[in-house]
Amino acid sequence: MRGMTLAVFLDSLFISRSYSRPRCSNDNAFIESWHRTLKYSVGYPKQFSTISTARIWYADFVAWYNSCHLHSGLSYVTPIQVRKGEAQQLYSERNKTIIEAKAAHPERWRKGKTRTYALPAVTAFYRPAEKAVC
Repeated sequence: MRGMTLAVFLDSLFISRSYSRPRCSNDNAFIESWHRTLKYSVGYPKQFSTISTARIWYADFVAWYNSCHLHSGLSYVTPIQVRKGEAQQLYSERNKTIIEAKAAHPERWRKGKTRTYALPAVTAFYRPAEKAVC
């Protein structure tokens, strides 16, 4: 008896095939976004003269990324502002300003919708371990 290929077998079970490899950084959208921000930053050098120079540059970049860079996924606040609890105050001030601007100039909002700033819902992208592995 002749067996079928894996592709045909999976298709017969209506299972879609994935060509991504587990734990491959090319498939991690978060690290890919971070890496693009890193590569397109103004001070990114073509090469580093020493390993210590590279470590210093990367440490400075991470500090800037966490404390100065406004993240669109966090409604344009920094991670440090979120961790310190300052984000909610910023969001309420922004939302209040937008509502006041809409009341003063309603013609600028043709569809009637305004942007609302808030933290995104927290979701888990991992499956928790059932048993602790030591």
